[in-house]
Amino acid sequence: MGLESLTEESVREAMREFDDLGLQAFCERYGLSRVHDSVIVAGRRRYSAPAIAAAAPGFLPGGEPLASDEVADELAVKKRLGRLGFLVQKVTSPPWKREELVLACAALFENDRKALRAGDPRAVELSRVLRSMGIRTPGQYGTTYRSPASVQRKLYDLQTRLREYTGVPTRGGHLDTTVLVEFERDPEAMMAEAATIRARVNGDVEISPVEPAEAAGPEVERAWSLFSAGGARKYGGNGGYPDVLGEQYVYDNQVSNSRRVAVGDLIVIRDADQVLGVSRVERIDAQAGVPKPQKVCPTCGGTRFDERKRQLPKYRCRRPTCQAEFDEPGTATKDVTQFVASYGRGWRSLAGAITWDELQAHLLDQAPQNAIRPLEGDALLALLQGRSVPPPPHLPAGKKRDTPKGGHREGKSRVRIGQDRFKANLLAEHGVRCAITGPCPEEVLEAAHLRKFAEHESHEDGLLLRVDIHRLFDRGLLAIHPDTLTVVIAPTLADYDDYGKLDGLPVTAATASGAIRDHFHATTAAWA
Repeated sequence: MGLESLTEESVREAMREFDDLGLQAFCERYGLSRVHDSVIVAGRRRYSAPAIAAAAPGFLPGGEPLASDEVADELAVKKRLGRLGFLVQKVTSPPWKREELVLACAALFENDRKALRAGDPRAVELSRVLRSMGIRTPGQYGTTYRSPASVQRKLYDLQTRLREYTGVPTRGGHLDTTVLVEFERDPEAMMAEAATIRARVNGDVEISPVEPAEAAGPEVERAWSLFSAGGARKYGGNGGYPDVLGEQYVYDNQVSNSRRVAVGDLIVIRDADQVLGVSRVERIDAQAGVPKPQKVCPTCGGTRFDERKRQLPKYRCRRPTCQAEFDEPGTATKDVTQFVASYGRGWRSLAGAITWDELQAHLLDQAPQNAIRPLEGDALLALLQGRSVPPPPHLPAGKKRDTPKGGHREGKSRVRIGQDRFKANLLAEHGVRCAITGPCPEEVLEAAHLRKFAEHESHEDGLLLRVDIHRLFDRGLLAIHPDTLTVVIAPTLADYDDYGKLDGLPVTAATASGAIRDHFHATTAAWA
């Protein structure tokens, strides 16, 4: 048996087992490495493509799992899984964080402002330090994450931004330039900062007990990840809060970090599955003496207990001195100080364009049970930039936003089976941008089918298009030239300045396909 023996059902069986066991236990069971360079994307879930491909034949009658060397060619794995209808994507590394860039700039300046080669022992050592700083989950970012080759590339990117460089600068983000300017202005201080970072990573100095958000300093963005549960919660005693997505986040003084969140801080709202959006705190209203109903252990009165899916009794207390098991929890009421953080003005809906895996790599604590967790602000801004999402604006001086009177919870509707997943996959692959007009709010983006869904009922061959562009595309007023992959508009659109400007624009993320060619010929034939 080899890759050709894989079937859609055997792959799905392997994915279900992966869900039950988790990455580490799954790979240990099949003797596989946890490090991988490609993943199967299934809605909001990510699965190691080579691991799933290796395990899947074992779910066939008389089948056996494949050995690790049989799935070593990840391109072959991707092609086979693609033929079975699965979306496989390359694992991408996260943006470089400020501390990483400080170490990279230090290496550049120590080498007479020239990039190191990948084989240079200093590049190899820097790679080791960077990997030890960033990797939270084995295999999360693939085999090339902060490798010596990627170190060489980053140093060269930085070198091209030096004032003495006469060529064309290569790619690089705003944070790259910011850190480089700091080195140009005060190299001695920045080299000292690099030495401190390296010593801390190597365990040569004691880490300051001050929490990261306070230690960051006034010029660094403070940011928080806020968990808003629409369903499952970490502990059974937590009854939830009346959040209004896109408007307000409600919490109380029993929540860790509740008194550290401040007006002006960046916030990311997420649920158990995806990152929902980003904004900036506009105001925080506090009310003392709010009765909070809680579910409690009937034996000890504690609120930390787990709801079990299969075992009976259904609940088990987490308190070490209790550990009681029971069918139904008790109830109790406690007065708390309730906070309502309003954030609607700067709200940017993401709808999964940034994954939870990408975000959690930049958390500044080790407390997954907390609803409010500190987040590296610069890294968040870099993630937004990489998805073409403008950062939430800073608050106008001296202005306060009126508290909203009521509001509606943001809902999701399904018109076609799989439509939400179709859009989520395109957002994850291409970012929050129209393939024709460029970056725009997620709320005005739609997943456009290159073939009529009513005829094929298949979520293949798609592009992200702005709502009005999508309407023009579907109604035969706009097409994509199959050879040049540029926009062609109907003669009747030429009279509209805004739409006339679209003619000839390149279409990003589009590749030559039969679907584009068929649509082009059918559409333009009607213009004659």
